Amino acid sequence: MDTTQSSTTETNQAVYIPTIKAIVSNITHSDQCLQADIKIEEYISYIPTIQFSSQEEKNNYASDLYTIQEEVRSKFNVLKHEELRIENEKYKELISSWGLPDASKPHQFQMQSRRKKSTPIKSVTNKKQKTADAPETECTNEFNNLVIEEPPERIEVDEDEDVTPAPVKKPYAPPITIDNVKNSAELLKKMQQMTGIKLTAKLIGTSIRIYPQPPAAYHIIRRHATSENLQHFTFQLPEEKKIRVVMRGMPTDMPPEDIMQELEELGFTPETCHVMTHKKTSQLMPLFLVTLPKSDINRDIFNITELCSLKIEVESLRKKVGPPQCYRCQGFFHNSNYCTRNPKCLKCGKPHLTRDSQKDINTPPTCGLCQGAHTANHLLCPMNPLNRPKKDEKKKSTNEHRLKLQTILKEKKRSPNDKTCQPHRTNDLRGSSEKLSGRNHPGLQPISIPSFQFQHHEHLPTTQGPRIF
Repeated sequence: MDTTQSSTTETNQAVYIPTIKAIVSNITHSDQCLQADIKIEEYISYIPTIQFSSQEEKNNYASDLYTIQEEVRSKFNVLKHEELRIENEKYKELISSWGLPDASKPHQFQMQSRRKKSTPIKSVTNKKQKTADAPETECTNEFNNLVIEEPPERIEVDEDEDVTPAPVKKPYAPPITIDNVKNSAELLKKMQQMTGIKLTAKLIGTSIRIYPQPPAAYHIIRRHATSENLQHFTFQLPEEKKIRVVMRGMPTDMPPEDIMQELEELGFTPETCHVMTHKKTSQLMPLFLVTLPKSDINRDIFNITELCSLKIEVESLRKKVGPPQCYRCQGFFHNSNYCTRNPKCLKCGKPHLTRDSQKDINTPPTCGLCQGAHTANHLLCPMNPLNRPKKDEKKKSTNEHRLKLQTILKEKKRSPNDKTCQPHRTNDLRGSSEKLSGRNHPGLQPISIPSFQFQHHEHLPTTQGPRIF
């Protein structure tokens, strides 16, 4: 890209955006797109060193550069596809003019009919003469009913068939979670104005999770959240992820600079290299961790068997036991490099970084998540996702509790609240008096009731004369 008409970044001045747009609009070749992309990436890297009059101006400038970069990359995709198509056509014309077969097409096989074997003609004298008495033998072919399918002479190709290549996969941008948001609707509206695109978000308690697409919006939102001191966390972009390998077989006193120099001589591009230490004893181990950017050449590092005149083994870095945990806020499933939450000590749980801890060795640790007598990264911490009940188990326990409540309610419905009708039993007075004994009721004395006997008299004396019934 020609930058003579724009201000250089060496003088800490922003480049002129209309000039860059004019240059991009005149691009006609894919190589020009690559050069423009490299130059725009350089302009973006110099943004922190440029002095702007306001934060809004800085955000607008960064947004314009990211938008132009996306346009350049999409233009490169279209131009490169067309250039490859034209080059392929020229290649086919040249091969056909030379009379050579096309290597991209398989060889065409020709179907040849089977030759009939001819038998020599024998003399007539050797031939047996038929006799009139010999009966004729009837022969039948069992395969007459089968249909013979002849192979097609030509393969028909549908010219109207759509053979366009699959669409290019859009770049992925990880979500950004902002904590303690008072007015989420206003914040989302402000983010949409800054990025110039429609954003999708999700509320999680007092936090809001924003899904920025494309990656240009990811950088704008993250810079704004950092400048406004908003507590947030996010994840690494896929293109920024590194290859991390472990080399076995080297002594602990091997200088990491020698390892990096040997790798560079072999064509690799290592970024960092350091010896690994034991987690509990802090002793040096004969293991070296090497970090490289993702590329096809660097992926061949696993094929190395000898380095620095030593036989070695190269393997990928093993994942830690349990979910990833942030060293800054002690939260789970994100990295401290992409977290701006308030710090929390791993050992004492106080609001400061772990490296600033002044806790004595003899003092027991305090978990900043559950206030238990252990460090925040302990695997048996109840706040660790490994120790939390899974959704299926939680659902199962909820269903069991619901069934238990239903059983209790059914039992209560079966037990009547009113007295049931029982058969009436007639007891004589003597039986009743026995029930009122002092044994059952100590406060009452037994009462003796005399028994009356009725005598039947046919004629009772009456003063009023005989009574007729």
